Amino acid sequence: MIAYFDFDETVVAMKTMFDFLAFAHARGGAGRQHAAYADLEAEITAPARRGEPREAVNRAYYRAFTGKTAAEMDALAAAWFQGWLAAGVPLLVWTDAEIKRLRAAGADVAFVSGSFRALIAPFAARLGVRTILCSEPAVAGGVWTGELVGEPMIGGGKEAAVRAHMKTKGQAPESCLAYGDHFSDALMLGAVGGATVVNPAPELEAYARGRGWGVVTSATRPGFQ
Repeated sequence: MIAYFDFDETVVAMKTMFDFLAFAHARGGAGRQHAAYADLEAEITAPARRGEPREAVNRAYYRAFTGKTAAEMDALAAAWFQGWLAAGVPLLVWTDAEIKRLRAAGADVAFVSGSFRALIAPFAARLGVRTILCSEPAVAGGVWTGELVGEPMIGGGKEAAVRAHMKTKGQAPESCLAYGDHFSDALMLGAVGGATVVNPAPELEAYARGRGWGVVTSATRPGFQ
C-alpha cells in the first residue's frame, strides 16, 4: 500500500512556496526587480485573478527565480528550513499521527506537491518519508531556467504522477490512499481506493462528503515529535 499526501496545508500548516518566497525576497534571492514583496506575490498570483488554473501560478512562481544557481537555491532552502526548526515547524497533529500509523503498518508514504524538492526534503527526512513527487525546476548549466521539467505537480499533474508511481511500484489503485486539503487535489484523491480530506476548503469538503471520503480536522502543533 502507498499513501499519497499533499504537503502544503495537509502535512504542514503553511504554503511552503510562498513562505519561502518571502524569505528569499528578503535575502535578495527572488524577484529582484520588485522592491516590495507584495508586488512580487501579486505578479505571481496574477494568473489566478485572470481565471487561469493553479498550474499557471505554479509556473509563474518558478520564473521568479530565473537565473539563480541551483547551489544558491539549495542554500536558501536550507536556511529557510533551519529558521522553521528554530521557530517550531507547524505540523498538523492528525496528519503527523496518520503518517506514523501508516509507516508502522508497513505502508509506503509519499508527498505530492507543487512545491520543490529542496523545500520538502528536510521535512520528509524528519518524518521518515522517502518518496517526493513534486514540481521539478529545470536547470541548465547549474542555473534555474525559470521553467519546469514536465508538468506542474498540481491538479491533473498530481493525478498523473500518482497513477504512474502506483504502476511503477506494482500497486493496485484500490489498495492505495490519498490525502489533501484543496479542490485541486480532487483528481489525485479520486485516483486511489481510499481518500481523506484534511481541514478542507468548503468546496472540497462538500465534494468529499458527496463521495463518501473521510473528512477530518486537525489543530497545529509546533515542532517534530
